Parts: sequence; structure tokens; C-alpha cells
Amino acid sequence: MKTAERVFVQPYNLLVYLGKEYNFRDITVNRKSFSFLACYPFLLHILGMGQSILRVEKEGIFMLKTYLYQGKLHLKENSSYYALGASLMVSGALLAVLCAFCMPELSYKELSLYLGDYFENFAKSGADAGEVMRFCVSESAVFFVCVLLFSGSLVGLPLLGILAVYRGFAFGFVTTFFFRLYGIRALLFLLASVLPHLMITLPCYLTLFSVSLRFGVRIIKQRTEIKSLYLGYFLTLLVLFGVAVLGGLMKAYIEPLLLRLAIGVFMG
Repeated sequence: MKTAERVFVQPYNLLVYLGKEYNFRDITVNRKSFSFLACYPFLLHILGMGQSILRVEKEGIFMLKTYLYQGKLHLKENSSYYALGASLMVSGALLAVLCAFCMPELSYKELSLYLGDYFENFAKSGADAGEVMRFCVSESAVFFVCVLLFSGSLVGLPLLGILAVYRGFAFGFVTTFFFRLYGIRALLFLLASVLPHLMITLPCYLTLFSVSLRFGVRIIKQRTEIKSLYLGYFLTLLVLFGVAVLGGLMKAYIEPLLLRLAIGVFMG
């Protein structure tokens, strides 16, 4: 940053001073000459652009540092809620591992046949991105509405825990079953068809559960300023819902392209 200031800011200020002192802009210069006076407007323009870019960069770095500081402060103040939400999701994933390895042989074979048919149909006709997107949006909307309803009462807080366990169970069961069925090849499926949207939705749902648990506790303890608490919480849910929809876009339009590249591995 200091180097950029020496390159742009200091020469720019010097040229501005010289221009005001000697009135360079009013001097007529022969077109055939390539003197400093002829280059003055061009140099002033270039250095001015560099100074503007430097100013925008400084503002961007300042905003980034501000957001990082606020995020760090948020995590520090709500670390217990994030730890609880993560523990519930991990508990659901561990329960899913147990269920995937202990499921009846008949259910295992039926699910294996279903996956084989799915990959064959996908190889022939692909996936309906619009239908996948509609399903993701509708599922996320129902899930967020349930979280909103459960988080406002003492009875609903245990139900929030159940939803967190369910989210962890869904991811854990899919992952474990694929590894049981395809072995090491399942890693390719996870990289192509699970990891892209999971990198977005997993932090989103972890934040959702943590914020909702914190909101529920505050509603129970604090009887005043309920309206402002609900407004802030509702706006937070809207932002997180937008992030969940972004994960749905990844699942509907990006992951099928990646899965098509790896589909032959699961049809052998």
C-alpha cells in the first residue's frame, strides 16, 4: 500500500501543484515536441485514475476488515450456540452412520437398485434443473418457516434441536450409504454432487440453528423490546434463506454438470 501511494498519490499531488503554480494547461505546445508539458494532461489523468483506484482499494480493505471483525465478534459472543448446533448436527450424522450400516439387507438392495436406475436415467436424459430448483426452494422455505415457528417458544426449542439432528442425519446417511455401496468411488460422487452445495448450505444451516437458539433463549429471558428482536431475527432468516437458495442453484445447475463427468464410475 505504501508503494502504491508513492507511485500514484505523491506524483499526482506534485503535478497538481505544478499545474496550479505555472498554469500548464494554458500553455500551447508544438505537436511535434514530446516535452513534459505535452505529457502533463495525460500524466495527470493516469495518476488521478491510480489515486482513485487506490482510494477504492482502501475503502474495500477497510470494509473487509470491518466485516471480518464483526464476524469474529459474533462467533465469540455466540460460540456456545454454535457449539450446540454443531454437536446436534454431528449427533445426527453419527446416528445416520449407524442406521446406514445396520439397515436390513432388503432395504439395502432396494435402495441400491434405485440408485442404479437413477444413474442410468441421468446418463440418458440428465436432470431437470428447474424441478430440482423448485424442490430445493420449497424444501428450504418449509424448513425456514418451521424454524421461525419453533424458535419463538419454550416448547419449540427442543424441536429446533430435532431439526438440527435431522440435517446432520440427512448428510450422514447419504455419505455413509454411498461409501458402503461404492467404496472409494463414493468420494468422487461427494466431490461432484454433494460438496459444492454443501460448502454453502452447511455453514448456512449451522448459523441458522445457532441464531435461532440464541433468539429463542433471548425471547424467553427478555420480555421487553420483543418487536425489535423479531424484526432483526426475521431479516437474518431472509438473508440465510437467500444463501440456502444459492446452494439450491449450485445443486440444480452446477452439480449435474460435474456429475455427468463422473457418471461412468457408478454404472459399472
